[in-house]
Amino acid sequence: MYFLCDDIDRIARDIVVHMQIKQELERLGLSFVTVKMTFENTATGRFSEGIMALQAEFFRRQNAERVFSRQHARLMDGYWPWFPPLGYQQVKSAHG
Repeated sequence: MYFLCDDIDRIARDIVVHMQIKQELERLGLSFVTVKMTFENTATGRFSEGIMALQAEFFRRQNAERVFSRQHARLMDGYWPWFPPLGYQQVKSAHG
C-alpha cells in the first residue's frame, strides 16, 4: 500500500518531522510516494529523499527570514505591516 503526496514538501517542511512521519508510515506498512517521483529503498533513494526534504526545510526557513526582514524594514519606515489591532483601521495618510 502507498501513501501518496503531490510533492515531498507537502508532507513536512522540517527534516526531523519528515523522517518521523516516514518512520510511522513504514511502521504501518505504507510506502511513501509522490506524484512527481518515487523514492526507492536504497542508499541513493534515501539520500535523494533526505536532500529533497532538507531542501523543503531550507526554503521554508529562507522564506521566513525574508518575511521577517521585510516586516522589520516596514516597521523602520514607520509602517505597521500587519493587520491593525481590533478596533483600529489602516488609513493612507497624505504623506505616504
